[in-house]
Amino acid sequence: MKLGYGILYVKDVLRSVAFYEDAFGLKHRFVHEAGLYAEMDTGATTLSFAADGLAKSNLPCAFRKHEASGPPAGLPGDFAG
Repeated sequence: MKLGYGILYVKDVLRSVAFYEDAFGLKHRFVHEAGLYAEMDTGATTLSFAADGLAKSNLPCAFRKHEASGPPAGLPGDFAG
């Protein structure tokens, strides 16, 4: 088995691309003209960014937008402690 793809849902796709280029030296492979989706050139596994708004259509039952005052991203609200 091979991990081929990972999507991070973010508030600002273009800002996220710029950060990963500056911080990690990655280059973007694709940026959608509307700025709602982008892929980074990371080799065998694609790292992509999609706007938070797209998550609602891509993951209608499972997406919870990250809020700084809420539990860490990736944890259901039930585990907030």
